Amino acid sequence: MTNLTGRAQQPQGEWHGAPFADTLNEARRRADEARKQMEGDETNGTGSAAGGKPDIDAPANPEELMELQVRIARFPQLDSKALVALNALETKDALKALKELEAKGGGIRNPSAWICRTAQNLKDKQKERSRGLPPQPPPQDDVGCDVVDIVDHYADLEVSDDADEPAIKKQYRKL
Repeated sequence: MTNLTGRAQQPQGEWHGAPFADTLNEARRRADEARKQMEGDETNGTGSAAGGKPDIDAPANPEELMELQVRIARFPQLDSKALVALNALETKDALKALKELEAKGGGIRNPSAWICRTAQNLKDKQKERSRGLPPQPPPQDDVGCDVVDIVDHYADLEVSDDADEPAIKKQYRKL
């Protein structure tokens, strides 16, 4: 079967790319190479700051990056704004957000907007920690609030509780 350009067209519904096992093995191979390179950098003294403490801006380990890529692949509906928001986060925070999204399952109608909002919340928490402010307590439910008076609409209309619909409408029109 050919398309309008004369190229052979693949049948719908069949996968013609690399098998999943091959791509997973390739990802593992790359992670091993990156790990070996990082170990080599640490022995040369270029992978950490003076005193043996890791750099603040040091990249995440390959396992975390691979897990992040796998979790992002589970949500193909994420738009570019959500991906940019995840990219702006630290790897651990991005993983945390994706794990929460996965845990909520189908309860979220717009995963992209949820990721953007969660990323903003995580950035705000990060700023508060860097400024030394105490974390804000989560909002309280209305458990201890005053109970609102219950309104008796029948009494407001001056009709009995067992009044029929025409009588209620008549009194309502008189208001």
